[in-house]
Amino acid sequence: MPEIQDDLKMSGCDFEAMPKGEAEQPDLETEPFYSKIGDVLVRTIDRIEKTDKTKQVLLGITTGFDELDTLTAGFQPLDLVIIGSRPSVGKTTLALNMAAHIAFRERRRVAFFSLEMSGTALAQRLISSEALVEGEKMRKGLLTADELGKIRGVAEMMADTPLFIVHKPPIRLFELKSIARKLRSREDVEIIFIDYFGLIAHEDRTMSYYEQMSEISHTLKCLAVELNIPIVVLCQLNREMEHSGHNQPLTLANTRGSGYLEEDADLVMFLHKKPPLGNGKDEVAKEVPTELVVAKHRNGLTGKVELLLQPKYRRFVPLRQGGLS
Repeated sequence: MPEIQDDLKMSGCDFEAMPKGEAEQPDLETEPFYSKIGDVLVRTIDRIEKTDKTKQVLLGITTGFDELDTLTAGFQPLDLVIIGSRPSVGKTTLALNMAAHIAFRERRRVAFFSLEMSGTALAQRLISSEALVEGEKMRKGLLTADELGKIRGVAEMMADTPLFIVHKPPIRLFELKSIARKLRSREDVEIIFIDYFGLIAHEDRTMSYYEQMSEISHTLKCLAVELNIPIVVLCQLNREMEHSGHNQPLTLANTRGSGYLEEDADLVMFLHKKPPLGNGKDEVAKEVPTELVVAKHRNGLTGKVELLLQPKYRRFVPLRQGGLS
């Protein structure tokens, strides 16, 4: 607990200003808000030696995308992670793919706040991605017996996994904090995804939009530190650039209209789609090359990961594994 409190103080988070829950809230009154350097060094050297002994580079929560995990060492506790893009590039798909990997294959406990789509719509996307059954065929009722069998098998697998869906559009900031704290306390969730930033409502409507967004951003960072888990937030940026034909990759400058996201976030990533593969006259392009650009990494390297969006299955795969199907 002391190291969490150190991070709270350093990040400017005020625990006393946050609404206290019931038994879910940690008791900070009994712990000092400081640590002697010797105590910090003991924890630090222990971490270094453990990493050196096991050669385990990935210390955080893996996403299922090896190149990204190698670059970031996984999503780390206390971190606020931003995934931004223009509209309809695949933010939700990428976040669901990550959440599915963490919950279904790593068996770690994940909460996914869906502030735009229903739980049923999210489940259909997950089924499509996991069963490799086209979403359109499910939507239109054009499934074969074999595909129905795949769907039932995947649904049975998913039902027993530690993925928690929160569907509450719209949601106010204090409600989001309360639910997150309860999920951490009661279900021991290890990571939270929020889809998306712009749909979180601030209680004080007398504040300017910029001030509201800035306070929401800072509060989410403080919540990640308080709960000692990563919080991944999706952010929709620069819709007007889409209309102007501007299709250059996004940069950190594009976050500045969303409050202090750029400053509060520990890890900022942008999705940028390229011209799609497959240009037959009688078919929709099947796969879309997409860059995932790590534009800010407070504790590590930045770089670029090449992905391939497979729209019909609602999933991303590494570009080297892709190809027209």
